[in-house]
Amino acid sequence: MINTKLKLLRDKINSVDLKLLELLSSRRSLSQKVAQLKIKSNLDIRDIKQEHALLNNLISKGKNLSLDSHYISKIYNSIIEDSVLIQQSMFQNKYSSEKVSVVKVAYLGKQGSYSSVAAHSYFNKKSLRTVDLNCDNFNAIFQNVETGCADYGIVPIENSTSGSINQVYDLFKNSHLNIIGEIYIDIPHTIITKQKICLSEIKEIYTHPQPYEQCSNFLSQLNVKFKFCNSSADAIIEVKNSKNPNIAAIGNTQCCDLYDLYPLLQNIANQKNNITRFLLLSRNKEPVSQHIPAKTSLILSTNKECGSLAECLNIFKQLDINMTKIESRPIIGNPWEYLFYIDVEENSESYKFIEAIQKLRKITNFHQILGCYPKSVYESSNTFKIK
Repeated sequence: MINTKLKLLRDKINSVDLKLLELLSSRRSLSQKVAQLKIKSNLDIRDIKQEHALLNNLISKGKNLSLDSHYISKIYNSIIEDSVLIQQSMFQNKYSSEKVSVVKVAYLGKQGSYSSVAAHSYFNKKSLRTVDLNCDNFNAIFQNVETGCADYGIVPIENSTSGSINQVYDLFKNSHLNIIGEIYIDIPHTIITKQKICLSEIKEIYTHPQPYEQCSNFLSQLNVKFKFCNSSADAIIEVKNSKNPNIAAIGNTQCCDLYDLYPLLQNIANQKNNITRFLLLSRNKEPVSQHIPAKTSLILSTNKECGSLAECLNIFKQLDINMTKIESRPIIGNPWEYLFYIDVEENSESYKFIEAIQKLRKITNFHQILGCYPKSVYESSNTFKIK
């Protein structure tokens, strides 16, 4: 009797889910039509005020339906992100001379690594299939793209818990590659084992140094040995290939299905929202429409004089260019001299940015534009205020 009632309820849920899918498809089609009108009318792709008003209105109506505001916010942030990405892609296709359906992508580790998740997520949203080129280190990613073995490379650049990834920053100095995109990926680290066991039974944990650092609070409480691998996927494969049931790896839950392993304990990172920003690399520049919110990344070095860096940064302030990131790295061979890596929210072809570069050229020893690219939707979709 209970099983019959349960089946009826599940059938109703399945019916509702199918209707939701149909509605999402209809909404996406309408979003594409909106993009076509924006392109014809030469309008900006984003209307932040409209997006805020939409979300707040939905939250207000949702309360009358007993739906939690955070629940609505999370769902519609994803829907808005999908809509914006589709419209961005349509705008960028207007500027692209080459149409492809398959791309070769170099990233750290094997399938199941966080970099593979980022790569597939980025290109899936652009309806492109990927041929994966697995690399053992960041230098190999840069080399494979520079030599034409890969069309694109994807590298992690910073994490919300462990900070900047210096090895990647250092590779940009001598590289001619261009940054053409960015993507933010949630990293909910998981302890993964061959089978269900008690946490106390684990004797060794395989991990990449970055997840180890991002989960340090939890891991410091364990009485285990740690072995470091080139990537999180390599750590997973160590567990997969071992006959020892008392070893584990730190990875993402997708690996459990991929390698037939068990997710023993999830969300072990120091911060609940553990997020990594990845950059997409290419040999070629890709122009960004002025109607798409953009970022530009650059590096520069200054004189060793009091206020020289402040003078550079003041140029951005004077021109009302918002700086979102600055990172200093030592110049190899020149003790106590530094390169400054800077991200700004501005298109490199805008009048303001061109003026900024002209002024910087007069007061810096060296500067190089690393790339201009569409600003990730992630940042914008997390700025909504819930009333």
